[in-house]
Amino acid sequence: MMLETSKILAMTAAEKAELFANGARQMTEGRYAAAVALASLERTNGYLKLGFETVEDLGSKKGKLDRRDVTDILWVGRKLLDVPQLEKAADCC
Repeated sequence: MMLETSKILAMTAAEKAELFANGARQMTEGRYAAAVALASLERTNGYLKLGFETVEDLGSKKGKLDRRDVTDILWVGRKLLDVPQLEKAADCC
């Protein structure tokens, strides 16, 4: 659920800072999980089992993202699967 702008503006500085920190952390964690999940779907051909012709089709339709964003996410996910040490560098998991 999205917080209304008026409610954010009414917050104290400390509340806004905490809201920002939580949101930024969720973005990082969400991008990490999305990238690994999409790359894993590609490696296992899971997208075919779900009725999609390509993993990019799945990413575009399920994620409501344009193809360029899906391609970028998929690239990152492949690297995360190929180099497990990157999980530590991601500092989110």
